[in-house]
Amino acid sequence: MADAKYVFMKIVAPLMGFLIANVMFFSGVPGFLERKRLGELGDFNPLPYPVILANCASWIAYSLYIDDYFLFFANAPGMLVGVYFTMVGYGLSPYGGKTRDAIERWTVGLVGALLALTLYVGLVAKKESDGHKQTTIGLFCNAVLLVYYASLVCTGFRLNRSMGYVYLFVYGLFVTYSVVGVWWMDIYDLRRDK
Repeated sequence: MADAKYVFMKIVAPLMGFLIANVMFFSGVPGFLERKRLGELGDFNPLPYPVILANCASWIAYSLYIDDYFLFFANAPGMLVGVYFTMVGYGLSPYGGKTRDAIERWTVGLVGALLALTLYVGLVAKKESDGHKQTTIGLFCNAVLLVYYASLVCTGFRLNRSMGYVYLFVYGLFVTYSVVGVWWMDIYDLRRDK
C-alpha cells in the first residue's frame, strides 16, 4: 500500500496542478468568446494568450523530458487555448494598431525563445548532463511563467488603476504568483526520482 507522501506527491499534487493550470488558462475564455462574438477586442487584453502558448509549450517540453503525463496534460489544453486566442486576438485587432503589433512581437519573440531553447538543449548542450538540460528547461519554463504573470498584472493594473488600490493589487499578485511558482518548482523537484 502506498504511503501518504507518495499519494500526495504522485497523485494529489499533480491533479491539483492540472486543475489549477486549466482554471487559470480557461478563466479568460468566456470574455474572449464574447469579444469574438461582438467582432472587436474592446478593452480586452489579448497579450496573455501568446504567453500562455509559450508557457504551455515549454512545460510540455519539460514534461516530455521528465516523463510526466500529469504535467503534459495540465498544459496541453492551455497550449490549444493559447494558439486559438492568439489567432483570434490578432484577427480582431485593428490592422496597423498597437495591439496587433504587440501580439506579433510577443508571439514571434516567445516562439524565437522556444527555438533558442530547443537549439541549446538539443544541439549545443548535447554532451551536457541530463540534469543540466532539465535545469535549463525548468528555468526557462519558470521565466516564461513570470512573463505570463506579468502580462496578467499589466491587465489588472490597466483595469484597476482608477480604483485607488493598484499597489495592493500588484503586490498581492506578485506575492501570490511568486509563492505558487516556488511551490511548483518544489513539487517537481520532490517528485523526481533521485
